[in-house]
Amino acid sequence: MKEILILLSLLLFFASCVSILTVENTKVENQQIIKLKINMNKNEIFEKTKIWFTTNFGNTNTIIEYENKNESRIIGSTNLKAKCLGIYSDCKYQVSMKVDVKNRRIRVSFIDVYFIYSNGERTFLQNQMYDDYKKATDNLVSLFIYYIENGGIINNNDDW
Repeated sequence: MKEILILLSLLLFFASCVSILTVENTKVENQQIIKLKINMNKNEIFEKTKIWFTTNFGNTNTIIEYENKNESRIIGSTNLKAKCLGIYSDCKYQVSMKVDVKNRRIRVSFIDVYFIYSNGERTFLQNQMYDDYKKATDNLVSLFIYYIENGGIINNNDDW
């Protein structure tokens, strides 16, 4: 009987530890506000944002979750390459990228963030994953802003 009580106590202890690890990190939001170096109105930025989403994430019908030109807001979903933990390979972050536009300003937020293991298991972002996740989203924002400010042109000396 004593062994059963000890076993039950250990099971309850381990079950409570697992729930503590996942509840802490259920909501991750990463936000950046960027003032553009060039003069563009919000309609131009909005249209360029739609084009960028399509060229970088794929079919507009499947990646754009929400689009409202009056609010100047687009939300699209994508996967970003992630550093894997343990025995896994080919891991990714599943994120929704929300872009709010005003004249010469863009607010980029990453919401609904999940870590996906190569076996398809999806979990909330844990503390040890945050630095890698932040680098991945910062890189994506840099590419996005470069595209908006340069019209998608990477080499201005392209003389074809």
